[in-house]
Amino acid sequence: MTSRERVMAALGHRRPDRVPIFDSFWSGFVERWRQEKGFDTSASIVDDYGIDIAICR
Repeated sequence: MTSRERVMAALGHRRPDRVPIFDSFWSGFVERWRQEKGFDTSASIVDDYGIDIAICR
């Protein structure tokens, strides 16, 4: 399932393949994550951690 399918299934009271994961990151954390991992600015923390719903500030 894609993240969208997973979230929509859970919201529609259907069984997703796994529980959707939500997280929220401060911009400082995202910047430090990129530096420590050696990623450029196009890297997505959401993809790296397998987050289905995220708020990045």
